[in-house]
Amino acid sequence: MAAPKPEHPVPPTWQPPAATASKPHPHGTADVVLGAAPTTGARTAQAQPDGTPPPAPAGDPAQAQNLPVTIAPLAATPGDQAAAPAAKQNVRVDVADAKTTSAAGLSGLALSLSRTDSAPGSRVEVALDTTQLGTGIGGDWASRAHVVELPACSLTTPQEPGCLAQQPVPSHYDPAIKKLVADVTLPASGTHNGALPRGAANSAARADALATAAAPMVLAAVSGSSSGAGTYAATSLNPSQAWTSGGSSGSFTYSYPIASPPTLGGAAPQVALSYDSSSVDGLTSSTNAQASWIGDGWSYSAGYVERSYQSCNNAGSRTPGTTAGRAPT
Repeated sequence: MAAPKPEHPVPPTWQPPAATASKPHPHGTADVVLGAAPTTGARTAQAQPDGTPPPAPAGDPAQAQNLPVTIAPLAATPGDQAAAPAAKQNVRVDVADAKTTSAAGLSGLALSLSRTDSAPGSRVEVALDTTQLGTGIGGDWASRAHVVELPACSLTTPQEPGCLAQQPVPSHYDPAIKKLVADVTLPASGTHNGALPRGAANSAARADALATAAAPMVLAAVSGSSSGAGTYAATSLNPSQAWTSGGSSGSFTYSYPIASPPTLGGAAPQVALSYDSSSVDGLTSSTNAQASWIGDGWSYSAGYVERSYQSCNNAGSRTPGTTAGRAPT
């Protein structure tokens, strides 16, 4: 009786994981009433690792409804008489949608802060919840992010000159709560409270009344090029390196030379790591498509020493059928 043929089950074909739906870009408008004023010891004041002054104590944070924004009043810093405590003041938070944010050349979160009551300028802490922004912005985005301030026209007429100028705002990422925190000073609000006063029927009075309203403060979370986890900046080409394009072939070649010490005679080998994008075009399933030890498309030819032989007749020997060695070539 013949032995049964052993079974060799075919492993399942690998399938890429199903794409998960990205989180919708949070946007909308919410009116926030700021919480209680800061109390002593509300936040421990410690100097930052880079030597920047410690942050001011913050009061109770107020959530902007379902938006990823919280605002808390800050204690006035010594010598800052222009900013009053912001406790119990009204602030309107308007988070721009993805289309408006993209038109302003931004990939992160953009929001505007405006006043809905008559109040002097005040300092507040704005915290952006990075967990609600999804992962479509970039790897390790939160730890590389910082807050910038833009002109009010950046979200309305970004095509106008100067409307996309960015001004860095002191901010930091808090990994414990996964929020991007910035301390800003809200401008003083106007007196008309969003409505024109009596007697402002003509255009001149209307313009004067509208001019008293403070422009909204526009903040945006933008990504930097590096963090404690590494850098995402583009690698620069050094003068010692070289690259060329293949013209009509479409190939790209790149060479990275490696310095080698000279020999006693003064000569030195030419050693370089070379890349050619067209070298993988002929690698199919019927060929050895294994990448080299330094990467796909890369090659390294270290050279070799070859010893060849010539027939003894040419070497002067009278014994037929033998070969004689000669100096390596």
